[in-house]
Amino acid sequence: MRTRTDREQRLLTISPAADRWQVSGRAGRRWIADGILPAVRLGRLVRLREVDLRAFELENLNVRP
Repeated sequence: MRTRTDREQRLLTISPAADRWQVSGRAGRRWIADGILPAVRLGRLVRLREVDLRAFELENLNVRP
């Protein structure tokens, strides 16, 4: 059974996150480079944690909880 922490620890690529917000992948990469959006770097790979995406949405995208 999955728990809430499983979902929060799920890592996503930039593309699904950008699709979720209806922006380009380039915008997502820019937010990461500017330090606005936290990211996990695994070598050359960049991943986003679900919990960080939700926090970003609440702070920056006027999304209701």
